[in-house]
Amino acid sequence: MRRTREPPKVTGLSPKEGPPGTKVTIRGENLGVNARDLIGLTICEVNCLMSAEWISPSKIICRTGLIQGKGDVIVQTRSAGTGTSTVIFTGYSVQVGPVQDSAVWIDESRVTDSRLSSVHRPSSPGILEEDNPLGLAEDGTRSLIGQDELDDLFPKGSDNIEEENFLPARFLLQNHQGTSFEDLKAGLLYLKRTSEQRSEGPLGFMKANVSAFMDCQESLTAMHKKLEVDDVLGDKSICSNLQDILERCNDNADKLFQDVLNRKDKADSTRNALNVLNRFKFLFNLPITMERNIQRGDYEIVVNDYERAKSLFSNTEVQVFKKVYQEVESRVGELRKQLKEQLMALPATLDEQKKIIRYLVDLECSGDPAWDCILNQKKWLTELLYQCKDEFLVDDKCDSQHKVAFLEDLVEIVEDTVPEFWKLGQAYCSGELYIGSGLKFVQSDTNKGNLFKKMMSEVLRCFAYLVRAAFLPQTLIKLRPEERQKFGMWKTENTQDSGCAWLPHCVRIMRSLLSSFNSLDMPTEPLHHVQNLTLALRSHCMTSVFQQATEDIKTLHRRETWSLQIDENNGITTLPLLYENIVMETVQLLKEVVVEWKAGIADIFKDPAVQRQTSKLSIDMLKAFATCLEQLTFKTDVEADSQQENQQGYLDNSVENLPTMEERLVIVLSNCNYVANQVLTRLREHFEKNGYPDMKRVETTVQGAFSELDDKLFEAYTEQKSDPVVGLLEQGMYAGYFDWQTLQRPMGVRPYIKEAIMNVISIHAEVYAISPMFIPRIMTKIVEAIADEMCRLISCVTSFGPAGALQARMELQALQESLSTYSNAASNASFQEAFNLIPTITSGGNKKILEEELNNFKSNTRFQLACFQTDEAPGLLNYHSSHR
Repeated sequence: MRRTREPPKVTGLSPKEGPPGTKVTIRGENLGVNARDLIGLTICEVNCLMSAEWISPSKIICRTGLIQGKGDVIVQTRSAGTGTSTVIFTGYSVQVGPVQDSAVWIDESRVTDSRLSSVHRPSSPGILEEDNPLGLAEDGTRSLIGQDELDDLFPKGSDNIEEENFLPARFLLQNHQGTSFEDLKAGLLYLKRTSEQRSEGPLGFMKANVSAFMDCQESLTAMHKKLEVDDVLGDKSICSNLQDILERCNDNADKLFQDVLNRKDKADSTRNALNVLNRFKFLFNLPITMERNIQRGDYEIVVNDYERAKSLFSNTEVQVFKKVYQEVESRVGELRKQLKEQLMALPATLDEQKKIIRYLVDLECSGDPAWDCILNQKKWLTELLYQCKDEFLVDDKCDSQHKVAFLEDLVEIVEDTVPEFWKLGQAYCSGELYIGSGLKFVQSDTNKGNLFKKMMSEVLRCFAYLVRAAFLPQTLIKLRPEERQKFGMWKTENTQDSGCAWLPHCVRIMRSLLSSFNSLDMPTEPLHHVQNLTLALRSHCMTSVFQQATEDIKTLHRRETWSLQIDENNGITTLPLLYENIVMETVQLLKEVVVEWKAGIADIFKDPAVQRQTSKLSIDMLKAFATCLEQLTFKTDVEADSQQENQQGYLDNSVENLPTMEERLVIVLSNCNYVANQVLTRLREHFEKNGYPDMKRVETTVQGAFSELDDKLFEAYTEQKSDPVVGLLEQGMYAGYFDWQTLQRPMGVRPYIKEAIMNVISIHAEVYAISPMFIPRIMTKIVEAIADEMCRLISCVTSFGPAGALQARMELQALQESLSTYSNAASNASFQEAFNLIPTITSGGNKKILEEELNNFKSNTRFQLACFQTDEAPGLLNYHSSHR
C-alpha cells in the first residue's frame, strides 16, 4: 500500500544557533502523527532523537549535541519517511569552566596544558597558547555583523588560527569589529614579536644559557666518576640500592595514601553509578511506570514507552540493561494478554476495538488480532440471534403480537451490531484500521476480504431465515429437517388472527433496516438475503391486506342502512361509498408500506409473479362488492328483519321502514350501476396512479362481473314486477263470464286495462323514487311483457263477434297508446300481431264509437298518464344499452 502522507518538512527553528545542549523548538509540517511515529531527528548530522520530545504534528522540542558549524534539521517518521528542511542551525563552542554545568561532554584537550597530565621532567621552555594571538582583549561590543552574514561572506573560511582555512579578515570581523586602529597596530607588533621568539627556538635558548649548560655538564661528569668508584668499592650495585630505596618509598607512600585512594575509587564508582542511573532513569523506572499506566488504562503511553525502550535497549549487551529490558518485556506480555481478553469481550464499540487492535499490533502481538476479533464477533452475533429466537419460543406463544415483538428484538440486535461488524471488517480489509497510528502500512488480504463477505452473508442469512421461520414458514420447506429445526418451529397461529394489522408494521421495520444497510455501501451478495426477505414480506403483506379488504367488502351488506342519497338522477345508499373507501384505504396503505420503492429497495411490480398475483387479488377485492350486493338482494325478508334488529347502531330507520324485496332490488341495481359506471373508473385511476400494472384488464374483468350482476338484478326485478301485472290481465279480461263472441255492444275500456296501467304507473313511481335513470329500461321490459301477454290472450280467442271485435281493438289500442312511451320493436310487434288477430272494423259507426271511447278514456286518464311524459326529457339515458 502506498504512503498517503507528505514527508516531514521543517520550516522554523527557535533559536537558530547555539552551543551544545541548546534547547531548540522545531516547527514544521507532518512531523509525525504521534510520539511512536518519530524515529529519527538529526541536527547538523548529529543524532538528537534521545532528547527529542514530540509535542504535535507541527512541533518538536530537543537539545542539540556536539555540533560545530551549520547544517540542516532532518526529521524522519514511520508514516512518511525522511523529510526536508528549509532552515539551517548553526552550532558553536563556548568555554565551560570546571564548575559550570554542561549538557554535553566537553573536550578539554584544547584548553588544558598537556604538561599538567604528564610527569614533571625537564623540558624546553614553552608557554600556553594565548586566547588572542594579537594579545588584545575582546572589545565587548555587540557584533554588527551576525554569524550568518559571516558565513555568507566567508563560506569556506574560519576564525580559528590553528585551522588550515584560517582567514584573518574573518577573525578581525568576528572578534575586533569595535577595536581601534591603534590597538590593532599594537596587536600586530605583539604578534610579530611573539613570532620572532618562536622562530629562535632551541638555538636562542642555548646561546642564552651556555654557562649553565657547562656547569651541568661538569656536575654530571663528577657524579659519573663518583658512581663508578662506589660501584667498584661497594658490595652492591648502586642500581640495586636505588631500587630498594624507591620500593621503600613506594611502600610508605602506599601506607600513607591507600585509604585515600580507596575512598577516591569508591567515590568515583558511586559517581559513575549515579550518572548511569540518572542518564538511564527512563529505563530503570519503566517497569513500575508501565504498571501504573496499565492500571490507569493509559495504554497509549505504555505503547510509546515500549517503542522507545525497544529502539534503544533491545540489542544492548549491558547485563543490567538486559535484565531491566526483560522485565519490561514481561510486563508487555501481560498487557498483550489483557488486551486480547478485552478485545474478545463483547459487546464493545467500534472505536474501542480499533484502539485495542492498534495497541496489540504496536506491541507486536503474535497472530492477527484484528481477524481474531472479526471471527469472534461473527460467532457472538450468530449466537445472539439464536438466543433471541430461543427466548421467544420458550413462551410457547404464536399470536401476532408475540411474533412482532420477536421481529422488533431481532431487528434491534441486527441494527446495533451488524453495522459495527461491517465497518470493522471494512477497516481491516482496506487497511484503514492501521492508518493514523504510525504503524507500517499493511497490504489488504484479498482472501480474507472474500472470507469476511462470506461471514457477513452467513449472518444476514441466519437473520433472514429466523424471520422467515416465524412469518413465512412455507418458504423454508426446501431446507433439510435438521437445518429447518435450527431456525425454530413456530406454532400455527389462530385463523381469527389474520395478521393484516401487524404485517404493515413488520414491513416498515424491514424497509428501515434495509435502508440503513444500503447506507453502509454493502455489496449485493450479503444484502441479497435481506432484500429477498423484505420483498417476500411485502408480497405477503399485500396479499394479506387485499384478502382482509376482500372479506371486509363481502360483509358490507351487514352495514346497509337503505338510506337513499339522490344525485344526478341516481339514488344510492352508503354502501358504494364504504366500498370505495375500503379500496382507497387499502391502496394507500399498500402504497406507503409495500409499493413505494427507492434506491436499494426493489420495485415489487417488476416481478412477473407478483404482477399476476396483484392482478388476481385486485380482481377478487373489486368483485367482492358484487357478491355483497347479491347477498343483500336475495336474502329473505326474515333475514332482512333480523339484520335490521342487529344493526340499530347503524340505522336511523325503524323496522317498518325496511324496503320491500322489489325496492331492495332497485336500490341494489342503482348501487351496482353507480359502482360500475363511476366508482370502478376512479379506482382504476387510483390504482394506476400508485403504479399497479395491467389495471385495464382488471377493470374489464370486474366490469364483466358487475354486468352479470346487473343482468341478474334486472331480470329478478322485472320478473317480480311484471308477473303480477301480467297475471291479472287474463283474470280481468274474462271477469263476469265475459265472452268475445256473444258480446252485444261495446262496454268501453274495461277496468282490467285501467288496473294494468295503474300497476305500471306504480312500478314507474317506485323506480322513479329510487333511480329515475332506470325507468326507460325497466318500463320497456314491463311493457314488452304486457304486450306479449295481450298477444297471447287475443290469440287464444276462437272467434270474435262484431261487438267483441270492437271491444278487443278498443282495449288493445287504449293499452298500447297509454304505454307507447316505453314501446320498443318487440312490444310493437306483439301489439301488431294481436291487432292482426282481431277482425277489422269496416263500419263507419263502429269506427266512430271506437274513436269516442278512446278519447273518453284518454280524457279520464290524462292525469295518471302525465307521469310518463317527464320520461321524455333529454337527460334520461338508457342504462342497459349504454352498459352493454
